[in-house]
Amino acid sequence: MRRRKVPLSSFCVEISLLTDCYDFREEKIPRPLIYSYRNAFSGFAAHLSETEAAAIAKKPGVVSVFPDPIFELHTTRSWDFLQVGVSEDVYHSSSSESSSSGADTIIGILDTGIWPESPSFADKDMSPVPSRWKGVCMTAKDFSASNCNKKLIGARYYNEESKVAAWTTDQTPRDSIGHGSHTSSTAAGVAVPSASYHGLATGTAKGGSPTSRLAIYRVCTFEGCKGSAILAAFEDAITDGVDLLSLSLGASPYFRPDFDSDPIAIGAFHAVENGIMVVCSAGNSGPAAGTVVNTAPWILTVGATTIDRDFESDLILGEESNAVIKGEAINFSKLDKSPIYPLIYGESAPANTSTKDDARIVPKLKCFALQPDIAAPGVSILAAFIPTNDSSLVSAGETPSMFNLLSGTSMACPHVTGVAASIKSQNPTWSPSAIRSAIMTTATEANNEGSTIHTDAGSPATPYDYGSGEVNPSKAYRPGLVYEVTMEDYYLFLCNYGYSSDTIKKISGKQTGYNCPSDSSKDSISNLNYPSIAVSKFNGTERTVKRRVTNVGIGDEETTYTVNIKSPAELKVAISPSTLQFRAGTKTLSYEVSFSSSSGTPNHDIFGSLTWTNGKYTVRTPFAVSNN
Repeated sequence: MRRRKVPLSSFCVEISLLTDCYDFREEKIPRPLIYSYRNAFSGFAAHLSETEAAAIAKKPGVVSVFPDPIFELHTTRSWDFLQVGVSEDVYHSSSSESSSSGADTIIGILDTGIWPESPSFADKDMSPVPSRWKGVCMTAKDFSASNCNKKLIGARYYNEESKVAAWTTDQTPRDSIGHGSHTSSTAAGVAVPSASYHGLATGTAKGGSPTSRLAIYRVCTFEGCKGSAILAAFEDAITDGVDLLSLSLGASPYFRPDFDSDPIAIGAFHAVENGIMVVCSAGNSGPAAGTVVNTAPWILTVGATTIDRDFESDLILGEESNAVIKGEAINFSKLDKSPIYPLIYGESAPANTSTKDDARIVPKLKCFALQPDIAAPGVSILAAFIPTNDSSLVSAGETPSMFNLLSGTSMACPHVTGVAASIKSQNPTWSPSAIRSAIMTTATEANNEGSTIHTDAGSPATPYDYGSGEVNPSKAYRPGLVYEVTMEDYYLFLCNYGYSSDTIKKISGKQTGYNCPSDSSKDSISNLNYPSIAVSKFNGTERTVKRRVTNVGIGDEETTYTVNIKSPAELKVAISPSTLQFRAGTKTLSYEVSFSSSSGTPNHDIFGSLTWTNGKYTVRTPFAVSNN
C-alpha cells in the first residue's frame, strides 16, 4: 500500500486493520506487517486478505493497494569495444575537481546480492568511504562486516521471514545466484588482468566506473524479486545516500502494472525526486512489439546489443551435404567431431548424462526488448560470478571460475550505469534527466564498422530496437546541450497520462497548490521534454511538439547551434527557430517541431532525427511518428 506523508496518529488509524495502533518509531513490527516505508515515501507492505485490502483502499489519502508482484531478472571486452579509453582526455581536461572516472560516486545495485571475495570488488588504493554515506553493512551467518570495504561500502538483504524462520541462504547479502555479482562488476568492478571463463574471453575484466563505490541491496532470490522488497530497497537507498541506482530486473511484459502499482516505477519516481538517477533493463521478451518493461519516463531504459566477439558451436548436418548451422553456445564437451549423433529437440533429452542417442547441442537464439531509451553491449559479457560446483557450469576436473559469460538486457543495463556514474562524477550537480540526455543525444546509430546497426534477423534496426542508439561513452561526457526534465514536468506527464490532480498530490506528497491543466490529454504527452520524440495517432494533419535545451558546453557560454533534419520525403518536418543563439545570460532556449504529411495518414511508422550542432558538439534527437 502507498500513502502520502501524514501525522503518526493518522497513519496508525490507517493500519488498524493489521494491529492496534503503535509507535512506528519503536522497532516493534507485528507479523502481519512486512515492511514500513517511512522516510523517502510513505506506505507499508503487509499480509492482507482481499477484504482487508479493499477496505484499506477506500481510506482517505491512500494512492493504491496492490498485490505484491514477483519480478524477474533480465538475464571486459565490452568496454574496449565501446572505446572508453578515448575519453581519457575528457577526464583530464574537465573543469570538475574529480580526477578520475567515477571517483566517490555511489552506485546502488538492486539484484541478487554480491560475492565480496571476487577480485572485482577489491579496494586497493581507494580513498576513504565518503562521509556522506549513511548506509550499513548487514551481517549474516555467511557475511560479516569485514566483507565490506572501501569499494563495497554497503550491503543489505530483504527477507520477510527472517524474523521468524531458521536461517536460509536468502537471509544474507551474499549472492547465491551470480547475477548480482555480474551486474555489479560490470558497472563498477576494478580492473582484473587475465580474467576469463575457463580460458575464453581472456583479458582484463573491468567495470565502466571502476573508482565508483558499490552499495548492494539484495532483493532477489531463486523465487524471484518481490515488489515489497524492491520498494524497501528504494527507500533505504535514498536515505543511505546513493547517487545512482541500477536494476537489471522487471515485470513480465504480459503482466505489466501501471505506474501507480508498479514498485519499480514508484520507487524510481521518489529516487529521481531526490536527485538519484535510475537505470533499468528493458527485458528479454522481444522481438515482438511493445515488450519493453520499465517504461516510466523518469527511468533510463536499456536494451542489449552484441559486441565484436562471438562464441559458437557449429552443427554439421548430414554426411553428404555437410550443411553447417552456426550455434550460439559454448561447448566444453569431448564430442567426436564426426557426424554420428542424431538430432532431437533439446528438451527431449532426459539429462546431462544422456547417451549418443540423445541430442548433444541445440543452440537457441536470444531475443531482447523493443523500444528502450538506449542500447548497450549485453551478449556474452564477461564479469564477476560466484564460484560454483554446478555440473552444468563446470566441466569435470575444472576449478570453478570467478567469472562468467552472461547475456541479456541485465548485462546491458550496468554498462549504461557505469557511464552515468562517470558523467555524474565529472558533473556532480547535474540532474538525472541531464545525465540521461547526455547519454541519449550522443548515442550512435552505426556499428563499429560504420554501417547501419542490424537486428538478429538481419533487417536494419530502428529506434524501436535501440532507442537513441548504442551508448557512446567518449561523447556522452561532453554533450553540449541537454534536455532537462523537472518534477513539475513529470506531474504534467501524469496529468496527460490520465491521473487526477488528487492522485498526483498523493503521489508527490504535495498537499496543496497543484492542479492538472484543464486541457490535459494523452496527445500532449509528446511535449514531455524528453531527448527523443514520439508522436502517436498521426493522421497527416500538422502536429507540433515543444522542446527546450540547456547549454552545458564547457567554454561555450556564447555559441550558436543550427539544426539538420533527417526525415523521409513523405513526412514534412519544420523546426522553429532553426537557429539557437545562446548568450552568457541565456542558458536555456526552446524550439518547436511540426510534423505534417500531404499524403494523409501513413500506413507505417516513420523514423528520423533532428541534430543540433555548433561545430564542436553534436546533439541528435531521434523521432518516431505512428498512426497508432
